[in-house]
Amino acid sequence: MEPAQQILMSHLQAPEFTSGAAEGWWGHVVDKRVVWPQVLLWIAAPEQPNAPDRFYVRLDFAGYPNQPPTGNVVDPDTWEPTPLTKRPKGQANSRFAKVMRVDWEGGRAFYHPFDRHATSSHTDWATNNPRKRWTPAHTVTHWLAEFHALFQSEEYVGV
Repeated sequence: MEPAQQILMSHLQAPEFTSGAAEGWWGHVVDKRVVWPQVLLWIAAPEQPNAPDRFYVRLDFAGYPNQPPTGNVVDPDTWEPTPLTKRPKGQANSRFAKVMRVDWEGGRAFYHPFDRHATSSHTDWATNNPRKRWTPAHTVTHWLAEFHALFQSEEYVGV
């Protein structure tokens, strides 16, 4: 097992992660079709018409925790990217809508300072958003807590 994978596995067993999982806020999915550095997680979403009660994300954890993960929402049956029409949506011009935007890079990654792909193409974010940028002190639980809070906000409107 690679060092990054060992670190992630220890973070998935830490009380911060397991307590959120016990609350039903998030979880880890093991599926043999998905191999390291890809990892499947889910995040709970509040009830919305015609929307699931959770969204699944497939994240690439290469370089973790020195580098943030990158990825996006996936279909729970295939683990492939969710069609753009079935992605979570937010109120117009909201932070949620900006993070989940599909008009940037074809929806390849989350438009957020915790996403490796987004931060690599927005180097000014580290300066402009120092409190929201990923650091090696962050864990998968910080990532999940950030995205869980987004889903629990009034900005989330379903699919």
